[in-house]
Amino acid sequence: MSGKTYDLKNEIEARGLFDLQDEKIKNLKKELDDCIQTLISVSILVNGDENIVIGNFVDSRLSKFAKTHENVTKYIEKVAGKNIDVVLAENAALEEAEIVLKSEYEKLKDDNETMKKALKVIYNLPEDDGIISIEEYPSQIRYYAKKSLAEIEKKND
Repeated sequence: MSGKTYDLKNEIEARGLFDLQDEKIKNLKKELDDCIQTLISVSILVNGDENIVIGNFVDSRLSKFAKTHENVTKYIEKVAGKNIDVVLAENAALEEAEIVLKSEYEKLKDDNETMKKALKVIYNLPEDDGIISIEEYPSQIRYYAKKSLAEIEKKND
């Protein structure tokens, strides 16, 4: 009989642990739902204020819940006026385009630095080193190199 009492005691403890886990899961789900509702509220506010940066950030976070939370799906479809699958596909395309643009920007930034270095080299060359191919106008070359550098610096400020 003590073996059955022991099994019953373990079963009661196990059920207690399952109930505790179930309660924790319910609390986490409620907390997640509250967070999602807060994101929706923030999205409404910032889109109404036309704060595009924060609006895009919040909406990108909301889109991650679109497939698993019906209230997010309904909200996004209502705001976008499109089916959620279309919206998510458009978001994915925009993210991909943003990556390409960032890459192109970095390349242009590197090219700009290379050009500035080249102009500085030209500007600092001595007049009689024979490197400058237009021997008759070395001072004009330096002048335009200096002017170009000044314009680049002005735009970077």
